[in-house]
Amino acid sequence: MLRREVWFLLVSCCLSLALIGFAGCSDGERKVCEHDTDCDLNSHCEAGGCVPNCPGTPCLVGQLCCDGRCYEKDCEARTCPGVDEVCLDGRCVGASCIDAICDPGMRCAGGDCYPEDCPDEDCLGYDEVCFEGECIIANCIAVECQPTELCTANGFCYPMVCDEAECPPGQVCYQDECREPACVGVVCASGERCGNGQCWPVACGGQTCPEGEVCEKGACVASVCVQGRCENPCEPDEQPETSCADGRDNDCDELVDCADQFDCEGAACDDGDPQTSGETCNAGNCVFVCEPNEQPEASCGDGRDNDCDGLTDCADLADCEMKACDDGDPLTDGDRCLEGICCDAVERCEQCPTGECRDVLVDWDDECGGSQANPPCAETWEVQGYCDESVSYTVTCWGQYNCYYQRERVTEDCNCAWECR
Repeated sequence: MLRREVWFLLVSCCLSLALIGFAGCSDGERKVCEHDTDCDLNSHCEAGGCVPNCPGTPCLVGQLCCDGRCYEKDCEARTCPGVDEVCLDGRCVGASCIDAICDPGMRCAGGDCYPEDCPDEDCLGYDEVCFEGECIIANCIAVECQPTELCTANGFCYPMVCDEAECPPGQVCYQDECREPACVGVVCASGERCGNGQCWPVACGGQTCPEGEVCEKGACVASVCVQGRCENPCEPDEQPETSCADGRDNDCDELVDCADQFDCEGAACDDGDPQTSGETCNAGNCVFVCEPNEQPEASCGDGRDNDCDGLTDCADLADCEMKACDDGDPLTDGDRCLEGICCDAVERCEQCPTGECRDVLVDWDDECGGSQANPPCAETWEVQGYCDESVSYTVTCWGQYNCYYQRERVTEDCNCAWECR
């Protein structure tokens, strides 16, 4: 399979060189114009001015140079998996089809026009055309695979077995997992899955669709069935619908959860917010009705809006500022709400002098006896006048041993403030 991919890349490059005089797709003083014909052969008309063809004019990040112009490498709805594909009018198009003009009902694939549907079936798969009476992916035109392989969206062949286990019918093994051919090479954002070559959300009506399913029109459906590719994707398991928080059309009336007002009005549901509970279906929507249990809010670390003012825990500055909370880190304690957030807090103070001086016993000879709890020569007094902290002196005990004093300034904590560590 590796040799076939290398051959395909070489053919793509050679075709591009023949078409435009240099590599087909690469990262890449304006004259006033209205049409490309107003410009010389090495430039084209763009936004009213002649622009040098790329790669002479480098393309922006995320763009490719094809036939002298810069195009987005990927479309908004999906990444373009083909080797020489770019995004044109919201669809992934091969370099050989950029300037192709096909009749209505026809689509370009590999530089030629093919019917969008076959006589006996509609081609519902993403980027499919009718080739020799069958719907196939456009990038698979003229690609021949081994009997144990299938051609995919990026134009390469992949086996139908993963780790000696057969993939479901119609799927291939790509990056050690079974995928539908239209999704090979398609990269979806976090919280999305690929279905029929496009990315779909997995969050659906307060629920997360299980593996292999995506959210389409408010319901979880098998990713291989999106856009009507399965004749009867819905199989009713409830009549009437009683499960109103599972993101499914359980009675197959095309109404999911709270949208099925006839069956679900007033039933328990889930709005998808982990901070709320006890929601019910109301007028087709899943609604949380807050019931206060504290006034003002005193529990500032339980993740709830206890006084129903729309502010939860530390966000409720009026009630929770400086109160205990939980920042979720098991390695910290003593967390407090500071300026609307919960953090590992510490109080820091400055040492502020009062201007008074005193003499303090700091050490003594052992022969004087005593202890830290009950030292000898323990007479300490305030000293009036100038305070020089460098002054130290001794006083004798028993007439021959010494107690050592140090003069110091009396200080106290001030300008104290709490801050996050």
